Parts: sequence; C-alpha cells; structure tokens
Amino acid sequence: MTRILIMLFAALLLAPPAHACLCAGSTVSQAFESASAVFQGRAVAERRLPGSVRHPGPLIAYTLTVSRVWKGAVADTLVVRTPVDESACGMRFDYDRDYLVYAYGQDAGLYTDMCMRTAGAHEAWGDLCQLPPPIHAVAGRDHYEPSLDAYIDYLIEGLRTPRVHTLYADLVSTDAGHDRLVPELIAILQEGAPGPWLLAIKVLGSYGYDARPAIPLLLDFVCHERRGVRAEAWYTLSNICPEAEVLFPVLGEDSRDGVAAGCAEAVEKLRAMTFDALPPDSLRAQGGRTGPLFMIRMERP
Repeated sequence: MTRILIMLFAALLLAPPAHACLCAGSTVSQAFESASAVFQGRAVAERRLPGSVRHPGPLIAYTLTVSRVWKGAVADTLVVRTPVDESACGMRFDYDRDYLVYAYGQDAGLYTDMCMRTAGAHEAWGDLCQLPPPIHAVAGRDHYEPSLDAYIDYLIEGLRTPRVHTLYADLVSTDAGHDRLVPELIAILQEGAPGPWLLAIKVLGSYGYDARPAIPLLLDFVCHERRGVRAEAWYTLSNICPEAEVLFPVLGEDSRDGVAAGCAEAVEKLRAMTFDALPPDSLRAQGGRTGPLFMIRMERP
C-alpha cells in the first residue's frame, strides 16, 4: 500500500499543470503580419485590472516607454495588457529590461501574451535581426540592435553542439539566413549522426523552397526502413514540393521488401518530374516552390 501511495504521489508531482499555457509556433514574419503593433520598449509602471468579455481572467496593465516602432500607430508611452496568470500565457515585464512586443488590438487597448513572440530584447535578438527597418525611433532612447550575421553564426555554431536541440524553435522560426543554414543542415545529413540528422530534416521542412538543394539527400531518407523517418522525410519533401505526395503510399509499408519496392518506384517518379511554375506568393503560402528545376536538384553533391 505504501508503495502505491508513493507512486501516486510521484505521478502527481510529474504531471503537467492542468491549465498550462500552450502556444502554436509562428515564424517572425507570421507574428509580424498577425500583430496590430510591433515595438520595443521598457516597463515603467503597472496596475491590476479586472477581466473583460474577451479576456475573462484578471489582467495586468503595463505602462511602457517606447524606443522603436515597426508597426502600428504607437505612442511614445503606452499601456499594454496581459493576463495575470502565466497559465493563461500572461507576460511578465521587468522594469530594468527592454522588450520586443508583438501586440493586438487598438492603441487604447493593446494586448500581448507569451504566444505572440513577445520577449526580452536580448532573447528576441533573432526577431530584431529579421524585422523590417523601424518606421519610428524615439530620439534619446537607447535600444538593443543586434547583427543578423551574428545571429546566424550563433545558430550555425550550435548545430554541432549538445545544445542543438534547444535551438530547434529558433531554427524553424527564422525567415532569414537560409542560404547559410541549408548547406550546414545538408552537411549534417551527409554525416549521418542519428539525432542531429532527424532534427535537420525537420528544420529543412520549415524552409520550403529555400531547402531545395537538400532534395537528393532527402530522397534517401524516404526509403529508410523506419516508418517514422520515412514520414518525417516525406513531410519535409511535401513542404518543398507538394508533388512529393506521390510518396504517401510508401509510408504505410511495414516490411523491408515492401518499403524497398514501393520507395524505389516513388523516387523514380519524383526524379522524372518537372513542375509548372507558380507565382512567388503562392510558393511561399504552400511552403514549397515548383518549376522546371527538379532534374537539377537530383544531382548529387
């Protein structure tokens, strides 16, 4: 009986919170497009507010002094509301730090939370490198302005360190530096270390058309004997070129012979394909690009 009670107590300690903050990931450009206002600022005051119809829980209203604005009609000093509870994705603003804020609503009622990519300026240096030039800067107010090259260097250096898995969110959310990151990810695929190459496949899938040089190597992984690896490689290929759905029947095969036969046939179909060109906006929306480039892609390095 004592053993059962100990196991139950341990399960309760290890269980996730019942009302944890859960966020869908977004890239920098997606967060920028969906926000009503994007700015950099520092908190100078706060006060508690009751909830509203849209935000039923209690809120904190932070007064921020703004140093730079990228989007929206933002005043030099403004108020941003966020939930009090972190379980409701509430954001905390320390008084001695600068923050990059993505907010929604109107100037008189801006809201933000942890799901909008709002973060301390130093933690958000990847975002700051990729945003367009600011539309307004307040004279006399300091701001943190990092280098895009330094940020991409940081990501590349991390690819071959034990912290590579902690960089996953940064790697998939970056909209810049793909021309430098893709060759490094391809090199990881060529090296074949099990953990990093699976992460490299996933990251390449988020780069769409920019990852097209990786297609020859990805075709090798869609023939892998493990179903999970085949599925990941197929998903990445379908983001780069939607016509890769021809590989779908292969994913359900369990036997090695079935995989080998079905995969070989599907890969040969892909090698022979050419695609009709699509407008650039459509290519980005579909996560991939088509065009008469596929035979060039098939050349091995």
